[in-house]
Amino acid sequence: MEFHLPANRLLLPLIGVSMIATAAIAATITLWATSEARTTELEAQLQLDQDRADRLVEQLTTFEDEDGGLRAREQILAAREAELVAREQAVATAEAALPATALEDDRWYTAGTSMLPGRYESSASDAACMWSISVADPEDPGAGAVIDSGQGAGELVSIVVEAGQDFSSTGCGSWSRVG
Repeated sequence: MEFHLPANRLLLPLIGVSMIATAAIAATITLWATSEARTTELEAQLQLDQDRADRLVEQLTTFEDEDGGLRAREQILAAREAELVAREQAVATAEAALPATALEDDRWYTAGTSMLPGRYESSASDAACMWSISVADPEDPGAGAVIDSGQGAGELVSIVVEAGQDFSSTGCGSWSRVG
């Protein structure tokens, strides 16, 4: 048996290279299989994230629609509130123009204009209760000729004021129309 050293010398490096190549191919196949599995996993996760994003877009659209509806209702309510304020002001103006049936001290009233004509009563609790009824003077209430006047303390004071007469009191408290 003849053994040639030069041929063995070439065979060993070839075997080594083929083993390295085989290992490299095996590593490449392993990496490819691992990356293929990872790619599949990432694609599945990407699909889940896309589905979630689609649901969030749908929710956002719903919220925007609801927000638009709320804004429209806010505008309607603001318009109704403005109408209500205008009506309240109109009522307050109309009430202020109505003749009074509850009278206060230290103010002149004209029966038929700023107060309703009729019988009024006050429980005068102050000894200084004084009242006056005079002929109405449109330019200067209370400046007309005195028709009746009086005072009372701790008793029920009752007066009758007719249309075209001015009335005022001091220290008598409030007066209520009783007839």
